[in-house]
Amino acid sequence: MNGIHLARVGAVSAVGVTVLSVLTFWGCRGVAPAPAEKEGAALFPPEGIDHLGMKVSVEVEIAGIGKDTVNLEGTVAVQRSGPLGPGGKTMKGDLIAASLRGKSAVFGEVVAMASPIQHSPCEYTCEEPEKYPGYFDLNGWFWLPEHDLLVFSGQPVRVEGVARSIPPVGQKAEMKAKEIPLFSFRQAKGNPVGSLTKARGEVTGLVSIDQHLKAPEATVPGLLGKAK
Repeated sequence: MNGIHLARVGAVSAVGVTVLSVLTFWGCRGVAPAPAEKEGAALFPPEGIDHLGMKVSVEVEIAGIGKDTVNLEGTVAVQRSGPLGPGGKTMKGDLIAASLRGKSAVFGEVVAMASPIQHSPCEYTCEEPEKYPGYFDLNGWFWLPEHDLLVFSGQPVRVEGVARSIPPVGQKAEMKAKEIPLFSFRQAKGNPVGSLTKARGEVTGLVSIDQHLKAPEATVPGLLGKAK
């Protein structure tokens, strides 16, 4: 969102959110990385795109509406490099798509998507077998159709965690910042309309391309197309 949030495919994970995990996850597009040393080639898989199932929980507050913890679920796509740098102990990537949906007693339906105009980069390092600490700097949008409100985070939402493998199936990640301001697209240069105070997510598994493409897609009326 300028970021949050919660696709190029899909929707903004909840207002709130994010986790933001989130959620999620972006490769080295257009960058020529330093080649990895041959002995490190087995630390990370070759360059590719991972389609992942995600569960995300975000705590969001919107002025005039309220505050709630929203649970979102859906799929993301991460474009990643192969092994980079000395010993091939580093991997970089980019979250290129996200489609997450949830229901809130306060906000109604919440949709989270990756920003289509900003990158959401990630980086992982192999410290030892089955220990891959890493982070995502997530730029997401959150769509609340019942309130006709589209919000974005005022800064990238960094989520951090440790994976046991790459792709990071089973990894849990959490936002470290105490609060991230949220802005409305109707007043992008105005004051924040809310805040994201918690975001955490979990990669639930690998999904096929067919599963990813069949995931419910949501776009924003009048901006990205008609919401489904």
